[in-house]
Amino acid sequence: MFLILFVGLPVLVSVLVPRPWVRAFAATLCLVWLVMGIDFSRTRGGNAEMMGMVLLSALIQLMLLVLGLRYLFAWRKKPPVLFGWSYRWAQTYMVGLAALVGAVLLMALWVQVCNAVFQSGLLTHFAVAVLMLAWWVLLPRLWRGSLSDAVGSLHPANVSRWVGAAVMLAALTWSMVSAQRVAQAAQVAAQGQAYCLLSATESGLQPVTRLLDLAGFSLQAGRGAMRHGQLATGSVHAPFWAYWSYRESGFVTDAMGGVLTCDLQPHYAAKLPWWTSDHAVQASAASRESNFWLAGVQWRIPQAYKAQASDKPASLDFYASSKDFGPPTGTLVRSGPQPWSQIAQSVNVTLCAPKKIHPRYELGDAQNQVRTVSVNQGLAKQEIVTAANQVPRYQYVEQDAKGAPVTWLACDGPDASCNHAFVREGMYIRFVHAAADVPNWKSLQDALWQRIRTFAVTWPDAAMRQCAN
Repeated sequence: MFLILFVGLPVLVSVLVPRPWVRAFAATLCLVWLVMGIDFSRTRGGNAEMMGMVLLSALIQLMLLVLGLRYLFAWRKKPPVLFGWSYRWAQTYMVGLAALVGAVLLMALWVQVCNAVFQSGLLTHFAVAVLMLAWWVLLPRLWRGSLSDAVGSLHPANVSRWVGAAVMLAALTWSMVSAQRVAQAAQVAAQGQAYCLLSATESGLQPVTRLLDLAGFSLQAGRGAMRHGQLATGSVHAPFWAYWSYRESGFVTDAMGGVLTCDLQPHYAAKLPWWTSDHAVQASAASRESNFWLAGVQWRIPQAYKAQASDKPASLDFYASSKDFGPPTGTLVRSGPQPWSQIAQSVNVTLCAPKKIHPRYELGDAQNQVRTVSVNQGLAKQEIVTAANQVPRYQYVEQDAKGAPVTWLACDGPDASCNHAFVREGMYIRFVHAAADVPNWKSLQDALWQRIRTFAVTWPDAAMRQCAN
């Protein structure tokens, strides 16, 4: 019985809908179908959700098929009557639906552009208000054809004006209300503990300094981060992470973890002002060092090193030059393809004992024959012959008392560069240097290790570090 009602009732509606409203009904079904598809593609639903989506999609297609058959067998024989109040209201609905879609798409694009250009929640909201005013004033003037002077008339320009302005006003209201809603949800999620909040920006997740950072237009994933925003609570050595979900309207446990760049404080969100000076925030961000907690270690890295951190596994990436690993030289590309001069200055530090010291390290197996041909300066030179390619290549390995590799090098040629990796205190470090510096491999490791230690404010032992892979 339920199945008959589930299928039969929508089909009956498709058959009985008045002819003037058929196009409007079909357009609404197509829009709903599109929104459902976009929404479902952004979720990780289970089998039940998948089955529900398939059934609803099939039902909408069936309704559209019925409407199409009505056109083929009825309208082609007798055209619909193109006058009367029913037809006029149907046309008004179609114009309003088109204005709604157009306003949403235009505003979404406008918010993204303003966020990227201004990097200010206040200016983005002001820009949307300006867009709403421009839509209201300019749309009727740009409309082709005559226009009634009555603002309340059903002329398409007036309908579009009202619908578009109402959509933008509703979005502005939602964005501002959302900021307060996120702040209240953070207070609840913290459960009385000290906490802090991070919001998505073009520079990645950054500490929230004002309520406008939590507004709907500001708290948007894709702005240099995978999350809309994150909440951290608990201990700086092992914080508990949650991310903001608009779908759940609350904070959800984040298995990806994060990098703690904000100070844990009681009632963090309750202390936030609605607005602070953008210039003050940007000046502070530009002048301060990168200060954060990661894997139980507090780091303070000068901005010149262009450091980035990530979790799961916890790792640091920065750029350094010369044999003392000072700040990098030359212009650095922040995104996209990197020149070799920049790659040669890159350093990666993973704060976990690795399963493999380097992806290119070969221990020897059925496909790769590895044998030691010589030992020099504490490094064993090993020849690697692959079954698929008989041309030998070489790696240099230092092993500990148990036979585990603690240093690994591989060079592309005598005049080329070398990939270098070493393990120390349960961490492993990878960097690049010239082949001519191979004889100085120990001093290079020591210099880089000392540089890394200067970045650390606190330094718990390996057993205290939380570093899940």
